[in-house]
Amino acid sequence: MEAHQEVCPKFPLTCPQKCGMILLRETIDKHNENQCALVEISCPFSKLGCPEKFQRKEKMRHLQSCMQVHLDLACKALTDKQEEVKKLENRIDALENRIYTWKIGGFEEILRLAKIGDNVWIDSDPFYTRECGYKFRMRLYPNGCAEGEKTHLSLSLVNIEGEYDAILQWPFPKEVTLILIDQQEKLDDRQTVYRPLTRTEETWRLRPKKGEETYSGLFKFVSHDELQKRSYIVEDTIFIQAKFK
Repeated sequence: MEAHQEVCPKFPLTCPQKCGMILLRETIDKHNENQCALVEISCPFSKLGCPEKFQRKEKMRHLQSCMQVHLDLACKALTDKQEEVKKLENRIDALENRIYTWKIGGFEEILRLAKIGDNVWIDSDPFYTRECGYKFRMRLYPNGCAEGEKTHLSLSLVNIEGEYDAILQWPFPKEVTLILIDQQEKLDDRQTVYRPLTRTEETWRLRPKKGEETYSGLFKFVSHDELQKRSYIVEDTIFIQAKFK
């Protein structure tokens, strides 16, 4: 009979942790995992960085005494997750929409020369909206033009003859946004400028001919005053983008 009791799953035993509970042999593992007050457990916030371990019966005391610590850990984890999401959104955005980025170094000298009438505009390298897509370049007037002269950056998008124009749809069908990047280190602090490019029915209506350039742009893209208020110029460099949707 005694030999049978040692292996019988229904045979009652006291908790091996000596918490005082009488248990069926078959329930001991479940008891230790979920119920026993004397089993050592990790803090519920361990995955967020709390290193504390304690007996299960001390769980509420620990949570109550470390509320601010846990709140700080949760806030940091949330901030990190938000930055990860933003980076992922940017990657997805780059896949779904063609974004051309124009890096302009030595900007202060470029602006100075434009203000005295030299080098009134500068051009980006030509680029395609996608593989086998439309061909463009951007043109920046650092000291503005038309109603933006002397007060704003003026920015134009120039459609030029491309290798694949014969197989593309005309008029040009895509929505375009012109962008000035705020270079604040923290993504949440950035106030990047987004300006939709408003076009008429005639804008880029026909396939461009050789040597022909068709413009559409914003005379008041960003004011000179606004340019100095944020981190748009960092290490004498600005970043401008054209996003095609």
